[in-house]
Amino acid sequence: MKVLSITGLLLLALNSVLWLSCGDDRATSEVKADSSAVAVDGPGEHEGHGDVEHGAEASDLDLSVQELLEASCEHERKTYTCEECRYEVGVARAPRDLFKDGTLRLASLEKRAVESAVPLTGQVAFDEERVSHVSAVVSGVVRRTHVRLGSRVGRGQLLLEIESAEAAEAQERFLEAEAEERLAQREHERVADLRAQEVSSEREFQRSRQELELARLRVETARGRLSWLGLDPAAVRAMKSGEARGLVALRAPEAGVVLSLHAVPGESVHPEEALATVGDSRALWVWCDVYERDLASLGGQSVEGRTARIRVQAWPGETFVGRVDFLSPALDTERRTARLRVAVDNGGQRLMAGMFAQVEVFQPGSETVAALPEDALLEDEGRFFVFVPAVEDYFVRRPVTPGRRWAGWVELLSAPEGMDKVVAQGCFLLKSDVLRSKMGAGCAD
Repeated sequence: MKVLSITGLLLLALNSVLWLSCGDDRATSEVKADSSAVAVDGPGEHEGHGDVEHGAEASDLDLSVQELLEASCEHERKTYTCEECRYEVGVARAPRDLFKDGTLRLASLEKRAVESAVPLTGQVAFDEERVSHVSAVVSGVVRRTHVRLGSRVGRGQLLLEIESAEAAEAQERFLEAEAEERLAQREHERVADLRAQEVSSEREFQRSRQELELARLRVETARGRLSWLGLDPAAVRAMKSGEARGLVALRAPEAGVVLSLHAVPGESVHPEEALATVGDSRALWVWCDVYERDLASLGGQSVEGRTARIRVQAWPGETFVGRVDFLSPALDTERRTARLRVAVDNGGQRLMAGMFAQVEVFQPGSETVAALPEDALLEDEGRFFVFVPAVEDYFVRRPVTPGRRWAGWVELLSAPEGMDKVVAQGCFLLKSDVLRSKMGAGCAD
């Protein structure tokens, strides 16, 4: 019994020691946890802005315009006027000159009918009314090219020169015709003088006048031939003896860009060949095939004039706005489709002929909602906002909740009270200015 009692006492003592050891570890862990909690949740230093509680700083989108304009920065001035700090209150500065030159544009909120989209597929093509094919009217040999592929040219600008035997013959015939006219003129004047003195007969006088008229007709015919060949009669007349003849100049019929060039010096050319193509790619067409079953949803011929939105794979996330300007009045008997054409502005030169496109043609509905231009809507970290005029040249970003989108417009589900003007075109410039904080801008230490 004594042995058992001693053993029991030893076990009890050992358990006490182990319990005290674990308790010390738990206490140490609790102290470390409390210390860590203070480091995260307590006040700390924020670069250049003094003591700021992390996680407690409100976004400028959650404050009123009045609060943002009254805030002061460490430079002892209104924060929105400080070039180093105004981004903190969501304020960007935009001089009025940017609105005058079109870099920025203000737009109004409007009541608009929600439009439904009819999806189509299409292909970008040149506007055929803005494209000209240049070819020679006579056979010859290319002697010199004055432009390159992609060159921008003006109307009447020289593209290339062709040496042609037919053109040389036309030049010679013109010069001969003018020489014959001068001779006939002198002869008629001589006979007219004799007739006035009653030395020559009336028959001789009439014959000389007839010869002069025929000579003039031959000159006009030869001059017309030169014009048809693109040759200047005055330049032909001024050519010196021995100077190369038969050079035909091909000029740009309209201003634009050289889209194709199939002319190499020394190459033989013929009238049926297109040597160059000049076009204006600042406006393009998108051709779509509309199946017979979709004609009713488009509204038939009434679709002309409707707005269309275009997307291409080259520019994901970007849309181009166009307008339907033609729907074929007849179906293709083999494919059972009608051709629909959308005219789209390409001033930015981002679209290229041959691109495949996803097209949405919008049809107006009966529901009317508050809407703003789609290009005025911006997003940052999952929150949507717009820029509105604040005071003088300053614009502040304000939170909005967008809804449905169509034809360059966005439904506005919620917005600050009293908001009626927003920055539309160029607003991304203001966004870049305000979000400088993400690139390390801000107050100096």
